[in-house]
Amino acid sequence: MTIGEDAILRRAEELDALDAILPFDRRDQLAAPLTDDDVATLTRLAGEGMGSLIVFRRLIWPSACC
Repeated sequence: MTIGEDAILRRAEELDALDAILPFDRRDQLAAPLTDDDVATLTRLAGEGMGSLIVFRRLIWPSACC
């Protein structure tokens, strides 16, 4: 595994903890384009509450917006 692949796998595993928010089947797809900072921000927003997550989710998936 390359360094880049290790980082993607690590991010995918961190995204697993957010399975209540993110669709599990998209975990691997999201791990590649998201940065470590993106995952950290998403994790922080998850801890702050759903209002912040809705904003973040709309940034990631504009087409999935209400």
